[in-house]
Amino acid sequence: SRVLDGQNCSRTRAALLRAVTDVVFAHYTKFLVTPGPGGVKLLRDVSEWRELVQTAGDSGSALARCEELRSVAQLYVVQSSQLAAVIENSPLAGADRRVVIGYLRKRTDFHKSMEGNAV
Repeated sequence: SRVLDGQNCSRTRAALLRAVTDVVFAHYTKFLVTPGPGGVKLLRDVSEWRELVQTAGDSGSALARCEELRSVAQLYVVQSSQLAAVIENSPLAGADRRVVIGYLRKRTDFHKSMEGNAV
């Protein structure tokens, strides 16, 4: 009998997609991002990654992780005055505030964007 047959193959594919998606997530959240152009590029990359994950047949945890990464990428597309609303209307609303601040610190305008902004 084949080892990666039926459910074993599906579980292995899902685990592999989740692991690679976690690596992609960790990679993208390491770097500073320029709000606007940098955020748009990141959002495009994340959309392409999400499409690849969907094409590979995952509808579970890897796809959910892609949605989290998309929410993070949204933080780099909007103006600083819109950050609170974007966070409030995304999966990041339920995240630990320190984690969200960590993502915001990756904005090149972080200190300026936090002035007078209740995130």
